[in-house]
Amino acid sequence: MNQRKLPTVCIVGSGPGGGIAAIELARTKLFKVILVDVDKLDQSFSSLSMRSELSSINMGNPFGQPVTRGFGFGGSSNLWHGVLTELDDQDWEPLDAISNKKISREVKSYYQKLDLYFGKKPNTNIQQLRKRISRQSLYRSIEMSGKFISKDFFLQNKPLRLRNHLAACKTNGLPIEFMENAVAITIDSGDEDGEVIRGLLVDVQGEKLRIEADYFILSAGALETPRIMLQSIYENKIKVANKHVGANL
Repeated sequence: MNQRKLPTVCIVGSGPGGGIAAIELARTKLFKVILVDVDKLDQSFSSLSMRSELSSINMGNPFGQPVTRGFGFGGSSNLWHGVLTELDDQDWEPLDAISNKKISREVKSYYQKLDLYFGKKPNTNIQQLRKRISRQSLYRSIEMSGKFISKDFFLQNKPLRLRNHLAACKTNGLPIEFMENAVAITIDSGDEDGEVIRGLLVDVQGEKLRIEADYFILSAGALETPRIMLQSIYENKIKVANKHVGANL
């Protein structure tokens, strides 16, 4: 790789969103990636200490059980804890509207790349599942009402091995850095207009540091991401015109 200066992307959170984004961006070799996480990123779930810790809490240990299939009816959430399913058309409508173009087609084209992280989606005959449901009077009534959308989904039978993939990126010399044991506090623009984010203030074990980057991705979860946004707004670090951030928490 040549030594030209690469644009920097700072990602907060190493879960399924932030972790996979960091890996994929680093692999392009078009960006320098700084991954910020509250945990120590080089500690793998496969280590003996982590296995011992997981065995004492309700994390589905031992792992390696067969993937569990389900056929169910649910609300608007498409990524429940440990449950994966595809987005529906009504989920894509607001996303396409925000970008003013059909981004759903582009995103769907990348679905198969997720096999690397989630494993291949197991093949199960949907008709067999429908037949099984038809024997349940309650589910059959719901299905026949036409007021619900039945969805095929499957459960994860073990934690994602994202940290192993992240470690491999560093080992292979890809442009990625880890900012570990770091709590993201606020994002800021660094100027009066407050429209372009230029920095992230973090606390690393009591020491305050500011990370500068060209792009920022907040993927710290449903509570921490709006917390960072709201704290940044409250401290006048950024300006946000709408009042939607954290409105439904």
